[in-house]
Amino acid sequence: MPAPPEQPNLVFILPDRQRRDTLACYGNDWIQVPHLNRLAEESFVFDHCYVTQPVCCPSRSSIMCGQYPVDAGVPVNRHNLPRDVPTIAEMLTDDYHTGYIGKWHLGDEILPQHGFDEWISCFDHWWTDYTRDGLRSRFSHYHHWLVDNGFEPDAKHPGGRAFSGDFRADLPVEYQMATWLGEEAARFIERNAQRPFVLYVSSKEPHPPFTSPFNGLYDPATLPVDETFRTYPEGHSLFNRIRAEFWMQAVHDGGFDLSTDMGCRRMLSNYWGCVSLVDGMVGSILGAIDAAGLGDNTIVRFTSDHGEMVGTHATWRCARRTRNRQGCRCWCGCRGCARASVAWAATSVRSISCLPCSTCSASPCPQACPGTAAPMCCEEPPTWGMKTSSSSTTPSAIAT
Repeated sequence: MPAPPEQPNLVFILPDRQRRDTLACYGNDWIQVPHLNRLAEESFVFDHCYVTQPVCCPSRSSIMCGQYPVDAGVPVNRHNLPRDVPTIAEMLTDDYHTGYIGKWHLGDEILPQHGFDEWISCFDHWWTDYTRDGLRSRFSHYHHWLVDNGFEPDAKHPGGRAFSGDFRADLPVEYQMATWLGEEAARFIERNAQRPFVLYVSSKEPHPPFTSPFNGLYDPATLPVDETFRTYPEGHSLFNRIRAEFWMQAVHDGGFDLSTDMGCRRMLSNYWGCVSLVDGMVGSILGAIDAAGLGDNTIVRFTSDHGEMVGTHATWRCARRTRNRQGCRCWCGCRGCARASVAWAATSVRSISCLPCSTCSASPCPQACPGTAAPMCCEEPPTWGMKTSSSSTTPSAIAT
């Protein structure tokens, strides 16, 4: 086997709504996620990692661009990332080959963009936000793969019919989106093993509808829960109390009766099952890195765009507008970084630091970013060597 390139590769794994307490290193010693636990054991893990905003699009803009959501032009969901806001793929030197696989959620989902050389899409239901009418009749790579495997779409779409989220969630494990993403990532790693690459892989799970082939993996009746599970948030803001009152009387998508303890536990059990589905995706990625002989030359970063409530403080779905730590505090770590010999960091970091930390590991970041890599996994902060952008913050606002 030819020797891998000298420059380090980067693989960034980004699930959607995966809480911090879904790994053994954060105290969850009963969930069945052997690949995620292995990754954490081999990584520099952060105890306190907070997202810039517990909402998908704004948080993703910070992770991809190293800017706060308002500076990246994505202050709320369903805002497209502006073309003039660069992502990590546009900050790397030309010798890096870049790929994005999975959920983008920053506009024009099926269209290669923002400097990525390879683009493998998986979503079809955000066509209303596409910037060009011609894109709305096109389908994702995952859609075509399901059709090629004999499945028939069940939902209306401008291009004909697409697969609904409920249909997709009920598929066997081997046809699940997360499984397919892991396999596509493995193929990317295999075909690019002889040149430096940066790969982002983003899954939908464990995002709702909270159903998967692993629905029966965890017994709802004996499931461990935290001390605030289904506990009315006394003393919290009026908004949070009204939300809790609503959810405690609701029937959630999927038939979860949240007015009962068992209905809430069943929903939480299914959520953990979705996390186990993500674990299989991670296993495919790590296996491909090992098979290509790239383990010593590939940095693996992992975090989530934000957390999830699933019953904490009697609130379900994500923590938008609530700022509870279960929604804002995420799992985060780095394998193969400069401080890999140090297993745990008790200091606080922000997800906005993910980009400068990743770029300084592979190539100097070509612009000043509000997030600093110093408290992350690098021994020294990167030398930016470029003029400060107009959107950068003052030193007092930099993450420490």
